[in-house]
Amino acid sequence: MKIGACCDLTDTTVPVAEVARALEDAGLESFTVTQRIHVPASRADLLAEPGHEMDANGLDPFVSLTTAAAATSRIKIGTAAVYPALLDPIVLAKQVASLDVVSGGRFLFGITPGWLEEEIAAHGVDPPTRWKVMREKVLAMKELWTADVASFDGEFVHLPPVKVGLRPLQKPHPPILVGSNGPHGLARALEYGDEWFPMVSLESLDAMPQPLPIKTTGFTWGLDAELARRCEQMGFERLLFYLYPDSRGALDSWLESVPRRG
Repeated sequence: MKIGACCDLTDTTVPVAEVARALEDAGLESFTVTQRIHVPASRADLLAEPGHEMDANGLDPFVSLTTAAAATSRIKIGTAAVYPALLDPIVLAKQVASLDVVSGGRFLFGITPGWLEEEIAAHGVDPPTRWKVMREKVLAMKELWTADVASFDGEFVHLPPVKVGLRPLQKPHPPILVGSNGPHGLARALEYGDEWFPMVSLESLDAMPQPLPIKTTGFTWGLDAELARRCEQMGFERLLFYLYPDSRGALDSWLESVPRRG
């Protein structure tokens, strides 16, 4: 099982290139970053909650990962996760393909539809439909990555024929990690993803099917060695531990404490 980091990055955290190089030098397999497109003013209360204080200052994940790709040569880089339901599928497909090319085929495409209803609605998506919208946008992006002339006509996404030249370096496209918990999440990953990407705890592992029917990348908040051991036993592809590198000291402490498996 591979070990990686899932990072919140802002304008005040350790510089992106420095974080990426430190993780690569320490032998970690992957460096992934989160997305918060914006914080609606009506939900400014979120900024007072532990773990959300700097949400409004989050760096764009594709800018961050391009910087990380230029600063490293081995470590995989990825999103953990972006919100396709809220984004233009043509633009997002181009960003993913471009980043996969410039990184030498090191990109992991972690996705989820988002959870903050005010943020979702601000992008013209009815929050209860966000899973369906994300599904259709991912299917449209797959066409954009693989067809010479791509088109898609669904309930929410209508893509007229588009001439495509740029292709991701990984074939047919970078791995799609579907961030969703429980049996519905697993079903979504099996339908249109390449890996399942749930949040995990010791309790949630007991409810997962064995053997796992698809490659699985787990995410967890704490540095839990027992959780890492259990995930490895169950055949997880990788486990991402949360990292908020607000100082070089915090980054170094995290690197010293993160469980190493596989």
